[in-house]
Amino acid sequence: MNKIKSIIAISLMTFLSACSLDTEMYNDLPADIFPENEAQQQAIKLSAYGEQKHLLDDWGWWLYMQEVTSDVLVFPQRGTDWEDGGKWRVLNRHTWNSQTLGVEGLWRHGFRGVVRTNQALDYFTADNEVAKKVRAELNVLRSYYYYLLLDNFGHIPYNESTSSSEGSPYRVKKDEVYERLVKVVSDALPLLPEASETENIWISKDMAHMLLGKLYLNGAIYKGTNTFTQADMDSVIVHMNAVIDNPNYALESDRLAPFHWSNENSSENIYTIANNENAEDGMRHNFRTLHTLHQQSYDLQSTPWNGCAIKPDFYQRLFAANDGYDDADDLSTENSETVDARAAAFLHGQQFDINGNPLFDDNGDFILTLDIKADIMNDGSDGGAVTRFSGYRVAKYAIEEGGGPIMNNDFPVFRLADALLMRAEAELRGGSGSTSNADDDLNKVRSAAGLGFEAATLESILDERGRELYMEGHRRQDLIRYGLFADRDWWSGADELDNGEHRLVFMVPYSQAQANPNLEADPISLNLE
Repeated sequence: MNKIKSIIAISLMTFLSACSLDTEMYNDLPADIFPENEAQQQAIKLSAYGEQKHLLDDWGWWLYMQEVTSDVLVFPQRGTDWEDGGKWRVLNRHTWNSQTLGVEGLWRHGFRGVVRTNQALDYFTADNEVAKKVRAELNVLRSYYYYLLLDNFGHIPYNESTSSSEGSPYRVKKDEVYERLVKVVSDALPLLPEASETENIWISKDMAHMLLGKLYLNGAIYKGTNTFTQADMDSVIVHMNAVIDNPNYALESDRLAPFHWSNENSSENIYTIANNENAEDGMRHNFRTLHTLHQQSYDLQSTPWNGCAIKPDFYQRLFAANDGYDDADDLSTENSETVDARAAAFLHGQQFDINGNPLFDDNGDFILTLDIKADIMNDGSDGGAVTRFSGYRVAKYAIEEGGGPIMNNDFPVFRLADALLMRAEAELRGGSGSTSNADDDLNKVRSAAGLGFEAATLESILDERGRELYMEGHRRQDLIRYGLFADRDWWSGADELDNGEHRLVFMVPYSQAQANPNLEADPISLNLE
């Protein structure tokens, strides 16, 4: 996938070609002179967009902070592998603190995205239509970064300009950040391009509709009321109608097509984060989940890292009944039950090399088993096979033969299946105005996966969101919205001994609070003057 590299190359060529002996020199670049063409505009915008890819791995941590803290994913310690100072285990056990690497990384890279977007905006101050449209685009991009920070940290510093940046900012009340984001995105929406006019790696009207839908759907959490109002749910439906009724989108008949390594033209993806195997950073999930022996299965450039797996309870509850096996550990138990096409995303049972030969090593036949004995296992007490082969591996993002650690699969931030399930949920929470109904929306998603009719209830929608949207960064938010995130230990399945409210947002990172004590003060009202 070369689209980002092509843009960078074109932009550099444009800059170089502009450096002639006849070029008039300026100490500062006037707004009506620079940027002077689309390639220069794209180069400036890339600095703001580029921070997103860091959020997909353990630089920016956002994706794994949503999935490992929920009921979806676990990084068990396998002998000494994946101990990593406990950085994965504390997320699984809900024992993180202000010095946890994930907390630090998410804050740092989320706000770096905000800063770089504000810096990019400084180039587009001219009073013309092109600049106005780019400002609208970047305002929505910055709002997306702020949305992630609001969702994960609650009260946060908020600033829309580099010129008015405070040296030691205070956090702003989360309800006021929420209201401001709704306004900024709503104001920008009319100036954004139609999705058909741009690639899905850039902000479009439909991306803005999805972002507003997410804000309204979770408004009860962000406003601190825990009450889902009809007005908010009506707004969700309005924005989801705009997306769902767009004839350019359709659910893929291949349910894993939106996650393929060449998924840039998927009919289902509304907004994506571009990945490129030649970039310095990006999504490396497949190398994190694949066993070392899987190098022989996919002719990979190097040895994978044998790390994360699906949490057994999640698979058992949502996939086992329709995975096509009586016991998915044993591939010979294939049955004739209705199969959920999405179950093909899990690697389980006997594994094979690229030529179809069974794989094995000193621990025995390479058979991936669902059960994971503990989130700390060692070869001595648990045995090598248990330690190294435990856990079904998550291959939702198609594994490219001959690939390396950084993937080519673009990451779908928003897609059509999510919009359908959001609209169904909003209707059940009291919203009106849908161009469909909750039963139809839910079962469009189920039917595409090969499953039969199920009545739409809040519980059935949450379950379907789990089946459809796991490993896409939604699960922690979904469980919080449903009031379930802090109720259970998602590893042991036991009820929590406390109400767990302190876990609904992450705390201000220790390093940030040390550098700026104002971050630990009570949040203030928003003042943009």
